[in-house]
Amino acid sequence: MELEYKTLFETRMLGTTLWSPLYGGALSGKYNDGILPEGSRGNSVMYGALGLIKPRWYKYFGPENVEETKTLLQGIA
Repeated sequence: MELEYKTLFETRMLGTTLWSPLYGGALSGKYNDGILPEGSRGNSVMYGALGLIKPRWYKYFGPENVEETKTLLQGIA
């Protein structure tokens, strides 16, 4: 997608900053077993103080969805 904006970036001297390109580590393979390691971003989001992000993570790593998420992540890795 960034290539579509190459001319704009060059003429206006702009750039992009990717935020969470691996979905907070979920696409890195770190959580493929469905376990959120102690001290990981996923663990701090689910059980820590980052309450605003928790609903998004719970959608994938909550008890009723974790098996489906594990299957999905193993298929990506």
